[in-house]
Amino acid sequence: MKDNRPEITIMSQAGTETVRVIQEPMETRRVHEWNAQRYNMSSMQAVIDFVKRKGTVENTVIFYNNDDVRVILDDSIQDRPLDQAMYPFNLSDRFKNWGEVFGRRMNQKDLGNFLRRLELDELPDRDMLVANIRKLQVITEIKGDYEYDEAGNVSVMYKESNGREGLMALPSLIEPYMPILNESNYEASIEVELELIKPKSEDEKPGIILTCPKKDLYIKDAIEHEVHRLKEALPEHLILAGSW
Repeated sequence: MKDNRPEITIMSQAGTETVRVIQEPMETRRVHEWNAQRYNMSSMQAVIDFVKRKGTVENTVIFYNNDDVRVILDDSIQDRPLDQAMYPFNLSDRFKNWGEVFGRRMNQKDLGNFLRRLELDELPDRDMLVANIRKLQVITEIKGDYEYDEAGNVSVMYKESNGREGLMALPSLIEPYMPILNESNYEASIEVELELIKPKSEDEKPGIILTCPKKDLYIKDAIEHEVHRLKEALPEHLILAGSW
């Protein structure tokens, strides 16, 4: 059988020698190809632990922006794709839970159920607020206009179906306490504005809308805290504002 393998000539002081090249099959070469590793992190602490374990001060580069943190484990590599990791700034479960109700008009039952599901340490005076909101369930008539005190709290005279009258007071601002980002040690009291919507007809119940005008600011502060934490934990590493 004819040997069709290519030949090469090797020249040396002893003379010349012709040898045949053994070509590696394509299937074998694929086994040795390097696939870049991509790691997905769920917290800043995971990024810090990952860089300390897998990275080096000389070759690891870390980028951050308002959306995420990206890590290149070794930027000196030229002959294969670079291994990297990414951590998108994930909101905490508590913050996401509040975010789902911001801007949505709720009746007294929906708001009461939402507040009762909160952790005990999440909202000061939670039980008192729930008790006042329950009064909205039995109101058949709001007498007069809403009145606001110097602190912005709202009070209103009401009449129940049994003819009994009373005074209901609700705060215009509540301050739940929570971590902003997932697995972060940065926690804050966030200002949530409570707006009471007066019924437009006799058969309509009052509505409540919760809003958080400073929501983006809280997230920004939390991200800045996490970036500062990253720099403190990895003071010798190259950490750059930007993206890659």
